Amino acid sequence: MDSSDDLDPQKKRARAAQARFRAKQKERKRDTEMQLQRLMKQLQEMTLDNKYLEYRNRRLQKELSCDTAHLNRLTSHTAVRHVEQQLVLESLVKFMNIIDGLTTDQAALDATKTWSLQDLEGFFQRYILKLGAHLQAHAGGQTPSLAELTKMVETRRHHLCLDPSFSNLYWVVLSWNLRQMEQTQQAPPGRHQWAQLLTKLQLTAEQQQQLLIARQCLLSGLAKIGKKRWEIIGRLGMQALECPGDGLASCAAAKDFKVNLTAEREIVLDFLFVIAVDILTPQQEATCEVLSYPWHPDFLEISHILAGRHGLSLELPESLKHLQSRSPGLNKLMPMITPFELLLRPLTTHGIGMALKRSILMCPWQTAVYSPYYRMLPIEKMQQMTLFHAHFGRFEDLIFSVCAVDLPAEAQRALESPQRPSPPPSPLRLSPASPEHEVAYKPVSSL
Repeated sequence: MDSSDDLDPQKKRARAAQARFRAKQKERKRDTEMQLQRLMKQLQEMTLDNKYLEYRNRRLQKELSCDTAHLNRLTSHTAVRHVEQQLVLESLVKFMNIIDGLTTDQAALDATKTWSLQDLEGFFQRYILKLGAHLQAHAGGQTPSLAELTKMVETRRHHLCLDPSFSNLYWVVLSWNLRQMEQTQQAPPGRHQWAQLLTKLQLTAEQQQQLLIARQCLLSGLAKIGKKRWEIIGRLGMQALECPGDGLASCAAAKDFKVNLTAEREIVLDFLFVIAVDILTPQQEATCEVLSYPWHPDFLEISHILAGRHGLSLELPESLKHLQSRSPGLNKLMPMITPFELLLRPLTTHGIGMALKRSILMCPWQTAVYSPYYRMLPIEKMQQMTLFHAHFGRFEDLIFSVCAVDLPAEAQRALESPQRPSPPPSPLRLSPASPEHEVAYKPVSSL
């Protein structure tokens, strides 16, 4: 290029225009790429939300089917509470019939009504023993054992796990288990044991993908809950000091707190429900029950292990960490175990099994559980409580409802009280089960 071209103003302007055009093209390309990334992220979030809604829709359909059948029985009788008890006992006996050969006649129902929680625990141990025997027989090539095992698991799912009528009973069992664990100082299974259980389940590629999606839905939903929780707690703490007595019940922060906890309950329940009902086959559920008994399977830890095997990040969102732990000052304002804390809590499952946490959260009127020692009955009283009394809610002090107006009043009283209620006297140790109730189960720690 000669010097005359460099001095030509027209060519200079043309080159400058070309340079500006290329710069604008690059800028438009960057903007397009950034917009594409934003749209891809939105698409991923919408896909995740859609999958989450599918999970919730399936759970609500199952609950609606169960509730409709339950309601049809109740509306045809005037003595609603009596019929409610009758329905629960009938469901319990139908499940027991495949274990002990009971019938659904009135004598069997009356006998079941006098059962204590210890009787229920002994029955459930026999259920675990039969599941283990069927699993071993199926592994040895006996096809009828798989059919019998499937019948047992599906009968239990239908008559116990999806029936909100049992929620009161499950609350008593949970409180009883918490007290037992405090007595015995049992060490829960570690990560290695849960990894072994995950391997034993032999999940298909599709099941693994479903479990990873369920985990992602849980963490994403709880992260959104956690972002709002801190702001709500701050306002609730200030208003608890300003509003005397039950006046806090009508304040905006208390209402927001209830909504926030209810949303947390739904998210945790969906996670537990989709695993136990949608992902696991009856055979896999039986394997999970037998190998983890007497502990509740830690499905969140199991999903973390699976995520690690797939090379996914195990770093939790910062807002989710707020739900995992709390400052000591919050204990007076929140004297309960939140749904996510319940999911994380190592828990034995005597008498109920891996349905315990899910079934507790299925009750729409209860979204939190009393913390240990907070107005719980002594263990010797709970251990002798009949199923009749447990179902009829003769244990009101065990239940803490954040969906009722007593939350603000309890929060106010907790703030005014300098000390947490003292623990009850040292309870009696549980006597061992009778010989016919003893089961040589294999806990996870011995895998």
